[in-house]
Amino acid sequence: MGITLTINGIRTSVEPGTTVLEAAQELGIRIPTLCHDPALSSFSACRMCVVEVAGMRNLPAACALEAAEGMVVETESPAVVEARRTILELLLASHPADCLTCDKSGECLLQDYAYQYQVRGGNLSGEVHDFPLDDTNPYIVRDNNKCILCGKCVRACAEIRGLHILNFSNRGFNTKVTTAFDEPLADSDCVFCQACVAVCPVGALMSRELVGRGRRWEMQKEEVTCTFCDSGCRFWVYRRKTPAGKGGQQFNAAGATGGAGGAGAAASAGAAGIAGATGTKSGPVVAVVPKSPGPGRPLCLKGRLGLELIYNPEVPARPVVRKDGQLVEVSWEEALGLAPLLDRLLSRPGAI
Repeated sequence: MGITLTINGIRTSVEPGTTVLEAAQELGIRIPTLCHDPALSSFSACRMCVVEVAGMRNLPAACALEAAEGMVVETESPAVVEARRTILELLLASHPADCLTCDKSGECLLQDYAYQYQVRGGNLSGEVHDFPLDDTNPYIVRDNNKCILCGKCVRACAEIRGLHILNFSNRGFNTKVTTAFDEPLADSDCVFCQACVAVCPVGALMSRELVGRGRRWEMQKEEVTCTFCDSGCRFWVYRRKTPAGKGGQQFNAAGATGGAGGAGAAASAGAAGIAGATGTKSGPVVAVVPKSPGPGRPLCLKGRLGLELIYNPEVPARPVVRKDGQLVEVSWEEALGLAPLLDRLLSRPGAI
């Protein structure tokens, strides 16, 4: 039997166990969240999804509040908006004001919500963090000064990958997300699947390939499915925007390409299952970064490197992987696990 509730004056019926956030999303009502991800366990840390419920004295978090019979919910009441503005002020009080140079600018949820609720920051002052930048590895740049402690990266590493490389340390203002013994990622057991990067809502965890490569509004991204196994992990292919007639590629819905890519590029793109929009004009590939893992399966470095080799003409001569606890350069055949297969094929009679 369904549960009937009213959200913003709209009556709806949902299954028992449905949260108010899920019920609102079914109605097309957008409630802001920073720490919520449907693929991860509930955390309710950011409080951005607070709503006003008739009869309740406090503002509960919609992501953790189960719908109840007869519940009347307001998602943008004056009290809710004031609470969200206060939350954003607190976050911005210790967040670097570097949107002009931040590589995440244009895809940052904190920036989007600050604009939505017209919060400029600067009303609160106090101590700010000065954590060192962790760029000691070839794949992930970690800037804890931009971390908002939403915990998505911690849960993604533990629940999707099962590695527990990242976790919270310290308490209060000194709380931060870090590795065991506060080591750089290069010295940890991180496998650089970038599941943490895919869920980070701000610029605390960035794919190194995108750092310094241009502003997000200068690029367009296309979703592709990795075909190196049957997990179905999704990736973004970032391309630099190119004016029509300036040598960009023309993508169609079937994934075939034409124009500057040539027959080889068309075959590669089609094999990887490009889901580009019909008539899209696009320029050279800037980077391939993870979007989301396949159902019940983790992302992996092998899949991302394979797609990078297919799409990106500026791949390094030798990728870096972890061997015996050390990051070392290897051949592409070894990185993709193709060396034994190629040796076998080349040893066959008549092989070129």
